Amino acid sequence: MYRTMHSMYCACYSYMETDMNTIELDCVGLCCPMPLVHIKRAMDEMAPGDCLKVTASDAAFEADIKAWSEKFGHAILSIDVDENITAVVQKAA
Repeated sequence: MYRTMHSMYCACYSYMETDMNTIELDCVGLCCPMPLVHIKRAMDEMAPGDCLKVTASDAAFEADIKAWSEKFGHAILSIDVDENITAVVQKAA
C-alpha cells in the first residue's frame, strides 16, 4: 500500500507498508527538520519492535537520525550513505 502526503513546504514524501513490521518512508527532497517530523508521525502509528526504513537526501539527516533515535531510545539497525541516506530504525518498546 502506498500513501503520499504533501508537507506545507510543497515537498512530497511517501511511505509504503512493506510487511507487517516494516514501513518505508521516502523523505528525499525534504530539508531539516521535515524528515524528523514525518518520522515522528510514522513512529506514533507503529507498534514497539516495528521497523521504519527512511530514505532522505538532506546532508544533516545521518547526524539527525542518530541523535533523535538515541534521545527517544529507538535502535538504529543500519545506515547506508550513497546518493541518499537510508536508515532502518526499530521502534523502542
